[in-house]
Amino acid sequence: MKFLEKDLEQIIFESGRDSLEEKGLPMNGKLFRQLKIGNYGIADLVEFTRPCYDGEHREVFVPGVITVYELKKEHIGIASFLQALNYVKGIQMYLHSKKKEKQYMINLVLIGRTLDTSGSFCFITDMLGIETFCHEPYTNGTISFMTYNYTIDGLEFKSESGYRLKNEGF
Repeated sequence: MKFLEKDLEQIIFESGRDSLEEKGLPMNGKLFRQLKIGNYGIADLVEFTRPCYDGEHREVFVPGVITVYELKKEHIGIASFLQALNYVKGIQMYLHSKKKEKQYMINLVLIGRTLDTSGSFCFITDMLGIETFCHEPYTNGTISFMTYNYTIDGLEFKSESGYRLKNEGF
């Protein structure tokens, strides 16, 4: 049986939150599958949590979180990242049109079987992990990479970060 990207998407979408967390992929918001983001494209999975408001003044005191999950059957590389940036920009523009851009932070998670470590791409999460996709005052949207392994025991997810050159030259 050939494992396809749509299979990965379906398993994640249909799995229980506790099961996903046990397998290394924590999720706690409302999950949407194949979400059309205007003319910016169709995102594989998008997770939403609502902001919390101060009851008296109706001001946001905990921002909502929007997480875009870009799934790849095999390799995560710069093309995956650039594709996902379209979705992030579309969400930013939608929030701006509704005057809600300050109420949410946007995270980006790229998931695939392997991560491109042949060049500088794998350093992105270390360099752009904070103050990436959001407007003031909630500027802590992040970029993260995850790899998956699909075995007889099901999916397992692993966070990927901290890459460096094998020979740093100093």
